[in-house]
Amino acid sequence: MHLTFETLRNTNLNIHVIGASAVEGSAIARFLFSMGAKHVTLHDFCEHKEFNKRFLSFHNGVEKRTELLQFMKKLPYQIHFSSSYLANIEEAELIFLPQAWYKYDFNFPQLSAVVEKGKVAISTMVDLCLQLFPGKTIGVTGTHGKTTVTRLITHVLKSSGENAFTAGNERHSEQLLSLLADKKGINKNDLLILEISNRQLKIPFEKYPDIAVITNIYPNHL
Repeated sequence: MHLTFETLRNTNLNIHVIGASAVEGSAIARFLFSMGAKHVTLHDFCEHKEFNKRFLSFHNGVEKRTELLQFMKKLPYQIHFSSSYLANIEEAELIFLPQAWYKYDFNFPQLSAVVEKGKVAISTMVDLCLQLFPGKTIGVTGTHGKTTVTRLITHVLKSSGENAFTAGNERHSEQLLSLLADKKGINKNDLLILEISNRQLKIPFEKYPDIAVITNIYPNHL
């Protein structure tokens, strides 16, 4: 699905976000709220009482993770926990998936069936960044060295005077979506360096990076 700021501001669009406690899901949920999206449903396969612990664990190393948790808990979106996980998912018009959704049994067969039918638009945090970032994008993938190479490219570009941002699989930095929501300090001359895991590559992008970097490929990623 071709996503724009205007599309995501459509208050009638029925959006579901899988994995609300994880980095990708929570970043998307906060972004959608900033966009003014109204019809958003969140899902997380944990018990309600475990959400805080789960969120903090997933955001280990993220600056101000406690403040992010409090922000998440104040969102006006319903969260379906384990007892009602994936409720009404068949009614979604757009589903945001986390990168490893297919690795968990609790997503089968209900979620997998919806995805396989292909009647519902599917997107991810990386896909959203690629579609909405106004400048050039660089995608870094491979079995080993993704984070190191992503940081090296970012450092070189910044040292050269470029306005460069980092996002994607590297989960210890502020995700770019929060900056895109403000639409401040980012323009068509800027660069985005995305660390992209093999799991993220399994979900098709609507728009692909302008430049692709492959560090290496080992048998466990073939």
